[in-house]
Amino acid sequence: MAQTIIDTHSHIGTTIRSGQGQDVATWLEAMDAAGIGQSIISVAAGGLQAGGLADTRAMNEIIANALQQHPDRFPIGLGGIEVRHGEAGHAEVRRALGELGLRGMVFHATFEGFSVDSPAFHAVLAAAGRRKALILLHSTPDGRANPTAIGAVAAKFPNLTFVLGHPVFTEDQRKQAAAAVKANANLHLDLAYQDDPKTTEFFVTEVGADRVYYGSDAPYFDPAKVIATEVIAEGLPDAVDARIADVCALAIRHRAVSLLVAHNHPSGDPTPSEYDYELTKSLLVAGELLDIRLIDHLIVAGSSYRSIHDETLKKGAPWELYRAAGGAS
Repeated sequence: MAQTIIDTHSHIGTTIRSGQGQDVATWLEAMDAAGIGQSIISVAAGGLQAGGLADTRAMNEIIANALQQHPDRFPIGLGGIEVRHGEAGHAEVRRALGELGLRGMVFHATFEGFSVDSPAFHAVLAAAGRRKALILLHSTPDGRANPTAIGAVAAKFPNLTFVLGHPVFTEDQRKQAAAAVKANANLHLDLAYQDDPKTTEFFVTEVGADRVYYGSDAPYFDPAKVIATEVIAEGLPDAVDARIADVCALAIRHRAVSLLVAHNHPSGDPTPSEYDYELTKSLLVAGELLDIRLIDHLIVAGSSYRSIHDETLKKGAPWELYRAAGGAS
């Protein structure tokens, strides 16, 4: 089954505070190594500002050039601006979203020295005008940019689409993020800077999979720690023989703590077969023995799909007890 992994949270440039950074060529190599097909790229926060606004403009142009040179890999680019640049910064927002063709802006309140509830930051957002821009706001547990505060900003600017960047560091931050996303239709979140499947499960359960995005936060977090995609078996038009041993061997090789299994139905009907249920039951049993959790088994047919996880819940069988509940019965 062909798929494209999209990383919604990656950066170009260098953060002075940590000395970490990457250029476009380095990120393309890392994307290929991790199996990432496309990426939303944005300016790295806390970069060099010896030249002031000129440095900001130069970084925005690097992002714009990357989009022009690699449109198949970078469908969206986000510019940066220092809130302290004032009116000159507002003009750069308009240039980035207009002349440069960027689709939005990225902000890191902690690294850039502002609070998301400040009038100066709101003036920057207002500079976007009526454009339906994308705003990536790095979330932190503190008051500068906690999810509750970002939720209030999203409510004030309903024409903008906001993404909470990595609201994953504390339990309180995660709970705030879930509440803020549920309260604001224009607010989403990404799972950057972490590789814990329980965090993913929490947010998907709380706000729904369509509001949760994969992001790495590269170069500050290695996407190869999160992603590994393998083809286990290719079958006939109406059947595929996938060996449990092959699935488990690959999971062990990657030192995986969880698995998401998927296969397609060329018939166009995503309804799981009896064999699909039995295969899922066997994967759950094997995973329990190996301490590798099965997240789900997806059946894809054209543009539609079925989740065996969801199907079992409809039948009243808790996923964890599915193997004891007799599968499809």
